[in-house]
Amino acid sequence: MNVLSRLGFGAIEMGAVSAQPCAGNAGCRAIRLVDDRSVVTRYGVPNEGATAIAPRFKRRERLIPVGVNVIWNNSGNPGASIHEIVEDIALATGQLLDDVDYVTVNFACPNMKGGSHFDEIDNIRILLNKLDELQPKIPIFLKLKHHEGDEAWLDEFLGLTRQYPWISGFIPIIHMMLDMGDASAHGGKQLRGSVSGALIKDASLDMVRTWYRKMDRDRHALVATGGLSSAQDVYNAIAAGASFVQIFTSMIYEGPFIARRMHRGLMELMRDSGVESVAALRGSAVDGFRVGPSINTHQIIKASSPCKLT
Repeated sequence: MNVLSRLGFGAIEMGAVSAQPCAGNAGCRAIRLVDDRSVVTRYGVPNEGATAIAPRFKRRERLIPVGVNVIWNNSGNPGASIHEIVEDIALATGQLLDDVDYVTVNFACPNMKGGSHFDEIDNIRILLNKLDELQPKIPIFLKLKHHEGDEAWLDEFLGLTRQYPWISGFIPIIHMMLDMGDASAHGGKQLRGSVSGALIKDASLDMVRTWYRKMDRDRHALVATGGLSSAQDVYNAIAAGASFVQIFTSMIYEGPFIARRMHRGLMELMRDSGVESVAALRGSAVDGFRVGPSINTHQIIKASSPCKLT
């Protein structure tokens, strides 16, 4: 955690972590789509379980906020009911609440069997009611599938979340699945995995705009993720309404110092645009500001010291 914190990130999210240990999926778990600057993954949530992982947070002093991503692990019970899934998520969350700075409750992982349960608002209500019993005292973010084109679903979901004051924000994601290579290479079984990276960047930006227009901006923060690989991408995401951004695949293609380059490039873009603060930039594209084209970070970096943005 402390190694990553020295790379220029403002926070680190670890995980995903489930209540019970999980070995993850067998066989091929990740493929680079180099020409598309993307990755297809099907890890299947490999982790040692919340009981083993929680003490590791206690033993470490943290330089920046550290959160944990909590998820359902159905490796031992693929036919579990919604109530069993909710109990499992709540158990893992409860084990970690006292040891981290925030929790992301993830019911959106494309590779999570049973994830479709949470397409139903009533099942999300069951989950939130169970988590409410924990009385969280730290920020809780909900990571969930974006239902593209279904604004009625989004309206109903946002109406539901207003009942729970401990919900700090949302991390909506684009679900895109691709086949992973020739089935003959995997014992005749066709493997499918979720896509991250540049292939979903445009859709993710549109998604941020949609959520920002609909959500209660005074109560909830919006986290943008999906194909962010340059300072311009970060600028666009914040202008579309994001309070925070997360990066994953770009660490593979841009290297470990991408966060520092993003900071420097973002400061330059803001100066060039006459924007005085990140707060002033947030949501400005929704009100008619121009959003620039995505470019490679290296094209906009000048020699300057790293800047920490809040």
